[in-house]
Amino acid sequence: MTNTTSYAGVGFAPATNGSGGSGRTAPRMVIYSPDTYGLGHVRRCIKIVEALKALHPELSILLLTGSPHAGRFPLPEGVDFVKLPEVVKTGANNYQARSFGISITETLELRQNLICEAVKTFRPQLMLVDHSPIGVKGELRKTLLWLKRHNPMCQIVLGMRDIIDEPQAVLATWHAESIHQVLESTYHRIFVYGAPEIFDPVTEYRFGASSRAKTSYTGFITDPPAESTNQRAVNGRKDVKEVFLTVGGGEDGMEIVDTFLRMQSLSRNGSQYLTTIVTGPFFPKQAGLDLAILAKALHVDFREFVPNIAPYLKNADLVISMGGYNTVTELLMLARKALIIPRTHPRKEQLIRAQRLSELGLVSFIRPDQLTPSSLYESVSALLESEEQPLEEARRRRTLPLDGAARLAALCSPMLNIPMAVESSWSN
Repeated sequence: MTNTTSYAGVGFAPATNGSGGSGRTAPRMVIYSPDTYGLGHVRRCIKIVEALKALHPELSILLLTGSPHAGRFPLPEGVDFVKLPEVVKTGANNYQARSFGISITETLELRQNLICEAVKTFRPQLMLVDHSPIGVKGELRKTLLWLKRHNPMCQIVLGMRDIIDEPQAVLATWHAESIHQVLESTYHRIFVYGAPEIFDPVTEYRFGASSRAKTSYTGFITDPPAESTNQRAVNGRKDVKEVFLTVGGGEDGMEIVDTFLRMQSLSRNGSQYLTTIVTGPFFPKQAGLDLAILAKALHVDFREFVPNIAPYLKNADLVISMGGYNTVTELLMLARKALIIPRTHPRKEQLIRAQRLSELGLVSFIRPDQLTPSSLYESVSALLESEEQPLEEARRRRTLPLDGAARLAALCSPMLNIPMAVESSWSN
């Protein structure tokens, strides 16, 4: 069934498009990205930015982000960012300042004021809030209230990753913070970055009738491949397979990297394949230095950061990763085989994602409490020996909705006063 969605025009503050004073207004958009752990939020938001700019080159986008590494990713022309003071998640709903020698209360107040002043000055037509409906510890409440009172024509949209945490934990937090009421009264639209066949937050997190009606599934937010995944680079040794290991931002990836290197040092199998490890910029520094020495002795390519992991995913016979949203969507788009070792703290999001994809026969996974050099060796060996390539097969059958960034950009067009019909087989 094909759905066509359209919206009435919305107003916005005058802004020229730089076309020689023609007087024509140019659309403006703000994206809020909390970024309290790893690189996932900012990477996803940049993919959305790129899709929006590809569709609407005249669009001006302001990204509000707490990521210390936002500047390491290239941004399209017409996009800039405001760097918020950094906070890091230390528990289910606990945070601390990452850099400043001031209290978390003062840091959050500073972030709240920066966000609000940026939105007041920029006066967007559309504000996309990534993941957190009220921001870190409620830091968006002031801005959302200002928009409702002083810029009511601005459309406020929530972009949710498909899985937040196990339902009972999410419902407890949402009850305490009145999130269901915020979804009902504040947000004009809700976009879920996933597919209900894999995980349905509308049902699992008990959306009310109004929230259900304004929710759309975009599919997964990922980069389209530049070329067919069958056009694979050659490593120069056709008899040697390749393994790529990534632990996202790296903040809690030390055990996985350490276990993998210990597995290789204890087995002969490691000499039979080429390995690249990317630890991420938040990987513990001393541990990184120590493990880099071991990796060198094992002839493992050991790196802290690469701006684009797509070529590594495409070339690897096996990708080992944690179960973060961004990495998993890239696996679904590019990888042949995947082994996921998810984190379970402070949220069980990655574990739920790994379990669901494993149940669908798309990936293999090891629970972190069952991770040992022996269990890892058995899984890696079995996957490398198997001829099955479930992710390639799923892509061939077109069973994975991997056009989420383009779909989201099209859904945003009417709210930016840019007429466009949105056609999709996904429900609204």
